[in-house]
Amino acid sequence: MPLATPTLGYDLTLLKTAPQRGSDHDHGWCYGLPPGIRSEQWPLSPHDGFPMQHCFTLRVPAEYRAKGNAHVALAMFADQQYDDPVEIDAVAQYLAAETIARPSDPNLLPYFAYRQSRHPMEFRMKDIIDHNFAAIWLTEAEFAGPLCRPPELAGNPLLETNSPPRWLLKGAARTAFDVNVGRTSRTDELEKTYWYRLFGHVPASGHHAYGIALAPRDDDPNVGKPPRDHLLHKGELGDYIAPYSEDGTARGLDRLHGRNHLGGTMFPNQWTPKYSATYLEIEEHFGGFNFGGGNGQLDLASMEFDWACG
Repeated sequence: MPLATPTLGYDLTLLKTAPQRGSDHDHGWCYGLPPGIRSEQWPLSPHDGFPMQHCFTLRVPAEYRAKGNAHVALAMFADQQYDDPVEIDAVAQYLAAETIARPSDPNLLPYFAYRQSRHPMEFRMKDIIDHNFAAIWLTEAEFAGPLCRPPELAGNPLLETNSPPRWLLKGAARTAFDVNVGRTSRTDELEKTYWYRLFGHVPASGHHAYGIALAPRDDDPNVGKPPRDHLLHKGELGDYIAPYSEDGTARGLDRLHGRNHLGGTMFPNQWTPKYSATYLEIEEHFGGFNFGGGNGQLDLASMEFDWACG
């Protein structure tokens, strides 16, 4: 049964506090660890072989549950965001193979276990520069389940070419903070930075999560309408109001710019992708992404992912 057209959009705000798991205010979290999966189901990078960074787990409102109402939350993962590791050919070839054969090389056994145990609702995506992303739709029980630690791959000879990902050693939040702020410890200097104001402090090392607040989006005329580019898709706009078109400017749609949100007006940094009305738009801080100062969009129906630098 097709998903009904959404009648509400939602703004998503990263909180400065830990998620309130199990409460009515539990809308998920950024950074930290994913719930409800087993360590052998943790998505592994087909590029460097390490566990992919958990960016966020979001409890999705019913109108945006594009894979059926049984799947209530989405966990998003990404390749290393701030380093450029060398591709590990043996891992890349094994994970890309059409058949799942037990490898003769014992160092490939973790990848055999992953392929055998792969979560049935895992989706894989790749951007135009061949960075990998993964998303897993979770059931209610999985969303409420225990947090999963990343698989232990330290010491695997296949991975010795690259240093372990910084997020794996320090946590994703602390890694994003250090990369974007640097090592200054002066409070007066820190308070001037966007990332310090975002967290309200210097994130501690470790896999600490920050909660997500969800609120209905007010006064967005594009809720329920597939976004289209007013230049690329002139003949396909329908009643979607492009934010920088004459009508969008007159309506002051730029007031909605820079938010993490589900549905409504899209603000890509470059061209607008042809997505469904059930999409998610995120800024870099929503999980520690590196979009080159831009933002990203995920179509929850097609599970296509796109981002552009600022």
